[in-house]
Amino acid sequence: MTVELTGDNEKIKAFIAIVRPLGIKEVVRSGKVAMARAVQLNHDNHQGRRAREAE
Repeated sequence: MTVELTGDNEKIKAFIAIVRPLGIKEVVRSGKVAMARAVQLNHDNHQGRRAREAE
């Protein structure tokens, strides 16, 4: 079984503690991840204010 979990550090540690008796084969933690928002076009097909601010 593969499980993906998102949350703060305490939530992750609590989950690991709960499932540890079941036998954990591997744990991978990626740390903080950020994703850019998609470009938003206005009615004239120009980039919106948020897209320009991100540049």
